[in-house]
Amino acid sequence: MDGLEPLAPDEPGRIGPYTLIGRLGSGGMGRVFLARAGAGRTVAVKLVHSELAGQSEFRERFAREVTAARRVSGEWTAPVIDADTDAAVPWVATGYIPGMSLQALVAREFGPLPEDSLRILANRLAQALRAIHDAGLIHRDLKPSNILVTADGPRVIDFGVARALDTVTGGQLTQTGAVLGSPGFMSPEQVRGARLTPASDVFSLGCALVFAATGRGPFEGGESGAHALMFRVAFEEPELEGVPEGILELVRECLRKEPGERPGAERLLELTNPDPLGSWLPEPVLALLAQHASALLAAEVPAREPAAGPTPSPPGERKKRTGLIATGAVLAVCAAASLAYVLNPGDNSGDRTDAKGPSGAGGVSQSPTGSAPPSSKPSQGKGKGEKSPGPSASRSGAEGGASGGSGGDGRGADGFVGGWEGELPGGGGILRIDIGAGREGETVATSVDVGNDWMCVRKSVAVSADASTLELNGGDLPLQRNPAKCEFPTEMSLTIGSTDVLNLKSSAGAVRLSRAGTSVPDAYAGKWQALDMEGNRNKIWFTIEAGAVGTARITVVDKRYGTPCTTTQVLASVDKGLVYGPSSKPAGGDCGARNSERVTPYAGGKLLVEDWRGPGSEPAELVRAE
Repeated sequence: MDGLEPLAPDEPGRIGPYTLIGRLGSGGMGRVFLARAGAGRTVAVKLVHSELAGQSEFRERFAREVTAARRVSGEWTAPVIDADTDAAVPWVATGYIPGMSLQALVAREFGPLPEDSLRILANRLAQALRAIHDAGLIHRDLKPSNILVTADGPRVIDFGVARALDTVTGGQLTQTGAVLGSPGFMSPEQVRGARLTPASDVFSLGCALVFAATGRGPFEGGESGAHALMFRVAFEEPELEGVPEGILELVRECLRKEPGERPGAERLLELTNPDPLGSWLPEPVLALLAQHASALLAAEVPAREPAAGPTPSPPGERKKRTGLIATGAVLAVCAAASLAYVLNPGDNSGDRTDAKGPSGAGGVSQSPTGSAPPSSKPSQGKGKGEKSPGPSASRSGAEGGASGGSGGDGRGADGFVGGWEGELPGGGGILRIDIGAGREGETVATSVDVGNDWMCVRKSVAVSADASTLELNGGDLPLQRNPAKCEFPTEMSLTIGSTDVLNLKSSAGAVRLSRAGTSVPDAYAGKWQALDMEGNRNKIWFTIEAGAVGTARITVVDKRYGTPCTTTQVLASVDKGLVYGPSSKPAGGDCGARNSERVTPYAGGKLLVEDWRGPGSEPAELVRAE
């Protein structure tokens, strides 16, 4: 997705709430468009091919894969921010990354990357794969064109939804040109049609590193047809001439034919430098990226009558965009700090997407990090000031709002107020902080750290605060589950990274926090009933309370056994669906304690309940209780 092509006359001008600007590319699953929301947020919208949209099995798999993709929260991936899997032609929107693909950078614009850049590339891609695999997904198509290069690091795109193509029947793969993987970057087991594991993505990562280092894939050469290429992938050794000595062993391990002999994501991180010293890219590459980003950000909505889209929405006021004006490396070096703001202006009314939630009514207010749950159906937006009850977190701050200045009066700055979430060091849990108004010495924050079987809610006091730094310490622990595992320290130092990012430092490590919503969206609230494997209602009921993180509860009543079991779990996160911490063991009945669980919207107005990390017990579908 490196060039922006004009929309064809038969292509829609809008998809859901997004106004299309141009076409970024097309592939086996569909076309990808650059688009903007009403307030100027830039996104990439993938519209599936109409031939695929007509297959019910594909649609069901696509809906499930989109739901799973929303769980991916890694820093080096492009987040899924919206979707309509029930539309006549389904679509999914992701945060747009204004970068250049690794394919274009190496093959056309610059050439092979130096060893230091390759090492950082390997490290960041390993982190991205860990986030994808932790969500229960396999990428299946990791290749240079699905790796976007930016000034602050690479981003992996197009993860998760490729699996939906496995369901395609009746020759549709041939008709749409779809290929389940790209021959030169597929794993041997993928070539053979065997069951895939995360190790398949590790093989593809090794192929991508060879391409980044040499400008060619490890199995290119000789006959160039797809079948010849796949034969070499399955049975021949890779050609590694030109790969720098410093990453050669890493690449060899990734490209082992047997999946069990390849390194896992943690081993890959051990083999690479965790952080670059200074910029991770050469100066000429930074200049190229700056020019590329400037051209795309300056693009305007085409002046034409839009064709009827698959999910039309009323046209909004067109926002005028100002292109980035800077030179070469100066802009590129600043990209990490400034592009997020340019693409996502810090206006509280800005990042709003109107869509129906799982109950089929209401609007959705997207969180500015692009991690709000996707909607089931788009609908017209609400007027200014009206409540938006769709299944995503609102951008509003903590209860009580902000009162603060720019420092010097003991008050916290406005930039800290609101809900913030990030991964705990080591990736074993979520850290959630809600910051409200207050002065030094007052309780201003509620923090929640939660893992699979533990959760602690803590009140924190502002030790000092100014426009750029907030120091927190101490505080009560009003709720604990398995407190021996709640070891995140009470002393925390927060600094503003950008409008939507806080950087937290403590003795336990650093955490990057992204802005998130603060309470349960109305569309989740109420009583729900679980379905069994045949789609029939069973005897488990879920009651979801409205309210804030740290207090709102989900109560589960299980009447499948002799004595009903009732468990209660407390809301810990609203960043990607709802995450509830573990319950205590119920006093009566034959049930045990419930581990932490995630609740997300699902196709047909349902909810999906599953282990919060994705893999584990079978997900349960919920419908509104009768």
